[in-house]
Amino acid sequence: MRSMMLVLVLLVASCGGSGPGAPAADTFSGSVVPDASPTFDLTAPLAPDTLASDSEHDATSADASSDTTAPPSPDSSVDSAPPSTPDATAPPADSAAAAPSWSTLPGNGLTLGRPAGVVRGGQLYLFVVGTTGETWQNIRVAPGAWSGWAKMPNDLPLTSFGPVVTVSSGGTIDLLVRAADGTIHAKRRGATSWAKAQPLAGVTAAYAPAAYYDTDSKLHVLAVDSGSRIYESVRGTSSYSGWSALTIAATPAISGAPAVVVDKGKVLRLFVRDGGGAIWRARRIGKTWLGFSVLDNVGRTPQSPTAALDASGEARLFVRGMDDKLWSNRRVGAAWQGWQSHGGVLSSAPGALVDGGMLRIFSRGTSNAIETCYPL
Repeated sequence: MRSMMLVLVLLVASCGGSGPGAPAADTFSGSVVPDASPTFDLTAPLAPDTLASDSEHDATSADASSDTTAPPSPDSSVDSAPPSTPDATAPPADSAAAAPSWSTLPGNGLTLGRPAGVVRGGQLYLFVVGTTGETWQNIRVAPGAWSGWAKMPNDLPLTSFGPVVTVSSGGTIDLLVRAADGTIHAKRRGATSWAKAQPLAGVTAAYAPAAYYDTDSKLHVLAVDSGSRIYESVRGTSSYSGWSALTIAATPAISGAPAVVVDKGKVLRLFVRDGGGAIWRARRIGKTWLGFSVLDNVGRTPQSPTAALDASGEARLFVRGMDDKLWSNRRVGAAWQGWQSHGGVLSSAPGALVDGGMLRIFSRGTSNAIETCYPL
């Protein structure tokens, strides 16, 4: 039986793949590690995490510190003017013809966790968690130009888990952070500013959440507790519902954050990892959940999977392999195409988004710098 190694950590190296299917020479090995997202330091050498007590506020008003024009400072939360020097992370002029490659994100940011990003109005918003538990953002405001790292307002709790972010079709950005006590906190950005963070009380999440927008423009947040129970909270026009438990047959003992995506056929696809590193998938068609099953007998990952749509609306699954390389699996029509390696040397789970019509990956590299692979 073929086996392979799935990995996600971004390093300066070739990002080319070996084609659909796992190479026969590759085998998975190594131990599965806990999925707490590492943290991130912008200005100082890496140090052990020190998390203070959490504080939270209701999301009722815009954050006064947002959207100023001054350059970012270590304690700012602004969308600042772009630097004058270009970098290697802008989409190439002909991205369809460009070979994928790994590069280090400029700005001297260091992270021990999975980055998360979205593209809105041509700008790429990237979020990470620092070594002292704060959430930071960096915005690619123009091709090759980044705003620089800025700390998000302190109404977000300190955390050791990577952030989760999604964007609506209308451009609303929703940022979700798991606090040290397991409460999920949600922070929303409209056209110009961030609202204050809102705790979604009622469920103690064991890991970071997952989030997606449905076809009615409602935001769904999924969380897994320590008993492998999956809960959902839905935000309508102005507020979140309470948490409700999802009943999905054959739910495994979950170890890590869930991943979710709605494909072009309007099928909701949910992915989780079990304690042995195997990837399980379930799907919901309309309001009916079809039970969990193992994706295949090949893929294993030491951290949570990441799901994304490519530019054609097909589901793509990305993982850090047991060999610390980036691996992906694409669903076309009714079938998954098999695992493909994209190289790199990952030390965190990957984050994925569509950028300029192609998929971009972010991860932590072996030097704790933020690495990106583009285009895929």
